[in-house]
Amino acid sequence: MAFVHFLFEHQSKADALMAFRLLTAETSSETSPHAPPPPCDTARPTMLVPIEALVTAGRLDLLLERHRAAPRIGERRYALDAIERALLLSDPGAIREDLRAEILGLGVDPSLFSALDAPVPPHAVVLPFVADGGLGFGRLVFVSPTGKGRGAVVTAALEAAAAEVTSAPPPGGLERYGLAYAQPAVGERLDITGRSLGAATFTSAVALFSGRPVRPGTLISGDLTGGRVESVGGLAQKLSGCLASRGDLRRAIVPTRNRASVRGVAEGLEVIGVANSEALLAAALEATPAAHHDPDQAVAAARRAFWSGWDGYRWPTQRESLERLLLDLPEYRPDLRVEVLTMRGAVTRHLGAPEESAKILAEARDLAFGPLGDEAVPDAQRTVVAQHEALTFARLCRWDDATRAADEAIAIARRGRLRGELLKAHGSAGLVALARGRAKKAVKHQRRALELVRAHRPSASPRTAGYLIEALGRSGELAEARECYREALGEVEGAPGRRQASREAWLRVAWASALTHAERYREVRSVLEVPVIEDAIGATPLPGLTARRLLGEALTHSRRPDRGYALLADSPVSLGRGALPHVRFLAQLNVLVEARARTRHGALDRDAAARSLAALTHLPRYGDVPKFLGKHSERAARALESNNPGHIHRTLGPLLRRAIRL
Repeated sequence: MAFVHFLFEHQSKADALMAFRLLTAETSSETSPHAPPPPCDTARPTMLVPIEALVTAGRLDLLLERHRAAPRIGERRYALDAIERALLLSDPGAIREDLRAEILGLGVDPSLFSALDAPVPPHAVVLPFVADGGLGFGRLVFVSPTGKGRGAVVTAALEAAAAEVTSAPPPGGLERYGLAYAQPAVGERLDITGRSLGAATFTSAVALFSGRPVRPGTLISGDLTGGRVESVGGLAQKLSGCLASRGDLRRAIVPTRNRASVRGVAEGLEVIGVANSEALLAAALEATPAAHHDPDQAVAAARRAFWSGWDGYRWPTQRESLERLLLDLPEYRPDLRVEVLTMRGAVTRHLGAPEESAKILAEARDLAFGPLGDEAVPDAQRTVVAQHEALTFARLCRWDDATRAADEAIAIARRGRLRGELLKAHGSAGLVALARGRAKKAVKHQRRALELVRAHRPSASPRTAGYLIEALGRSGELAEARECYREALGEVEGAPGRRQASREAWLRVAWASALTHAERYREVRSVLEVPVIEDAIGATPLPGLTARRLLGEALTHSRRPDRGYALLADSPVSLGRGALPHVRFLAQLNVLVEARARTRHGALDRDAAARSLAALTHLPRYGDVPKFLGKHSERAARALESNNPGHIHRTLGPLLRRAIRL
């Protein structure tokens, strides 16, 4: 059977406990803010399972049970936070409709269901597990070049699949492949081994190599040995857990010797017993290969998905999709390969891995600017490569490389008279200049970008206006920033509801940033204490975490600083995306802002100081960032350890001024 170990970082446990403390402190006078969660109901075994294990397992049914059983408001809110985080880790199409309806009835933002709407890879299967304590669950897995599961069982299954599909050798060599999750963040929270991985891995690999898709809604479990499908343990518990939470299952393919043991728990499910690999493939795969997809259409679909990546924070799923698409693109279409590589590099940067992003973009550059690219890759794609290189180099604090790439992007767009790409190139150059601390140069680029976008793409002007507003605020030109904000805010009126809300949120956050730079904290509150920002704070990493920082800091300058402290301190658990490095950094940055604010009021207690020390460990360590931050982080750590408020205030100031630019 498969052995499952849940991998939880120390910080995520601390964050969860802190969330509970904050919530109960706000909502219950009967519970100490430092008290741990109440003891579990020992009469219900599932109540003993750690809540983070339920989140990782996707057991929304049990999380809802926790929510129903919670006696106090704070505990229910804590359970609701776990439900929201589990939604973000849910497999596409997996949730039962009755569970979806109940969750929506709790007031959960519908955008959190976006993970469920992602496409299912055609070679994916549901693999059932059972963890310590009898927790059964299933996860959608598939063989992929990005898969990290490469134990002995997976390797043997891949070799068997390659021997089965002799007509189509694995592109790039078998050693590239491993077992991946439909939700990549799950793979960072689970360590799974065991012989029951064999049949599922073999089936997914054959489907990938042959082009024959897996029949939708197929669950597979079994030990594959020498072409035989052998029995596995705990299968009844696995299936029971899967059916309790998943609504996407149609059939379960199990070893023949296990079939009788699961009939009692598999009501409404077709149970197919198989004894060998031939029967396994016949039951699991469609009879004929999937229709060939036009590569231009496939890349166009990927492009549309890429532009909606921030909607529901879909970057992890997109990374896998783009990697699979690269395998399917013909070598004679370097233009398509460059575009997909560029999108993949950008997605990787968004996920907090800029060094890997730089390598991917270097591959795109070699292809776009090489001999083959000279003939087949248009200037529009070349300038996009340079734009994303500039943004990735800026994330790495490689300022000269970033500026050089940004200037190159502008030059290519001008040479080709590519107005659409020229406005984006100026926008990228402005972002690089602002991150580098050259506000005047950033204003120059963003002004030009806004001129172009209003002339040629008016629908995109609010986002560009936001970048200009922030740059104007940094350069001290607050009057022009105010005028730009008012004009742009008028432009978003009349847009469709959700689009208007998103654009208005970005504009308000940009204007609040400019006001914060001028220390106009009362005005910051009036700009951000509106429903559209409340929604963004609770639902999106960006601009949600930035809005938290700006509003939280402004509130600490009011008569009720405790509201600001709570808003900032709650950042690490507010969005449930702790596994994504850059989002985690942005959230922990808010904790450092909280610590500095507390020192002004003499309110930095041991708990806040300890959380701030932990937050320092989340500062980026890639590229030249340590050099850019200099000794500021070390000085801040020593100050926090000494618990000297004045020293803490002085050392956190310069550190935050630099870290916020990242």
